[in-house]
Amino acid sequence: MAMATGRKYNFLVVFFVTFGSLTYGYNSAIIGAVIGLPSFFEYFDIDIKSEGGSRVTGATNGLFAGGGLLGCFFITWLADKVGRKRAIQITACICIVAGALQAGSVHIAMFLVARFLMGWGAGMVNVITPLYQSEVSPAKTRGRMVGSHGFILCVGYGLAGWTGYGCYFLTSQVAQWRLCLALQIVPPLCLFLGSPWLPESPRYLLANDEYEKGFVILQRLHHVEGDDEDTIAREELYQIRKQLDLERQEGWRQGWLKGWILLFRKPSYRKRLLFGFLLL
Repeated sequence: MAMATGRKYNFLVVFFVTFGSLTYGYNSAIIGAVIGLPSFFEYFDIDIKSEGGSRVTGATNGLFAGGGLLGCFFITWLADKVGRKRAIQITACICIVAGALQAGSVHIAMFLVARFLMGWGAGMVNVITPLYQSEVSPAKTRGRMVGSHGFILCVGYGLAGWTGYGCYFLTSQVAQWRLCLALQIVPPLCLFLGSPWLPESPRYLLANDEYEKGFVILQRLHHVEGDDEDTIAREELYQIRKQLDLERQEGWRQGWLKGWILLFRKPSYRKRLLFGFLLL
């Protein structure tokens, strides 16, 4: 990645962070395979047909969703506080720890706590991945590049299904569900190990008045052979600065909570928010 320049480098950066997309896709879907394995309930001495079994199933799904909700809110603050790159690294670490705790669970309470933590990390990664992609992509190809997030999500869903099917045939009943859960660690681990080579978001740098660093990254991301003036990078720099100026005028840069209040107060923002919910 270090030797690539221009469009190739931009593509590699955007594609690499889809390890975050794979993290969410696999981790959200694999639980369906796990709770479908009788060996999972047998290990924790839970009767799957009893009321207790239904409660465990409900808690497993509910805690993941609840953690995801909190993670979505948390990452919006964290990404502005420490930067997109560091936020990606922290998110990956949370998912790694949560995956390890789930795979190594010796009590159902331990598993449920780990599932909540995984939901927290999954909520974070599902926000920071497309956010980062959109901020490093040129306007001309931004739709296709950010669209890779949704595509890899679906790859993760499919991978989880086939993993659960394959693990069902393992002779060790404990390994059936532990392996399914242990594989949750792989995508975020790859993301974390490769993250030092990722550039910081130019938008984040410009928002924090680091114009020179931001422009250097824009030049590397959007350089086109034969364009010695780096026209695309300069246009992107201009657009980002104008957008940041507009956000300051509108009050979006006055704090994390202020931004959320404005999101629900202004009719045009509420409409866009509703469209986003409907798409999901």
